[in-house]
Amino acid sequence: MKKTIWKSILCAMLVTLTACILCIGAFAAKYTCIKSGCTREAAKGSAYCWIHKPTKSNSSVSGSGSRPSSSRRKDKPMRTGLTKQEKTTEIYFDEKDPTIFIRTHNTDLKNRLTAYSRKHPAVCKLTDVDPDTGCKEFEIEKGRFSFRLTAPYREERRRAASEAAKNE
Repeated sequence: MKKTIWKSILCAMLVTLTACILCIGAFAAKYTCIKSGCTREAAKGSAYCWIHKPTKSNSSVSGSGSRPSSSRRKDKPMRTGLTKQEKTTEIYFDEKDPTIFIRTHNTDLKNRLTAYSRKHPAVCKLTDVDPDTGCKEFEIEKGRFSFRLTAPYREERRRAASEAAKNE
């Protein structure tokens, strides 16, 4: 009788320990992107990393194809089906990888990067285009992309620029 009780207690402890180990492993697991060849960590709540994550698209946007009027409400979707808030630019890089990943809806940046990738295909390449949302993705060498920070104008320079603009 005593051996049966000890066997039951030991069995219950092993089951509990196994369950704890499995739970800890499930919470500690890091999932990678399901895109073939990608080794980045998957974004929270997605099977894809931030680069390969599908964009939201609203295909129910109607219109005649003419230019939108300037009286358009700010929260109304644009021709791509995205609001201005949803049209983002994502620039991703880390200290290890020599590549910068850029994903953008910004027309000027898309045009500049497209021209640059055609002129210098060895250092910059267009990797993906989403015709539904107008998003483009690029990969560029780290040394070829930069940010420019500008100091704010002093009050006197701002006033002088304002006056010069008024006098033109």
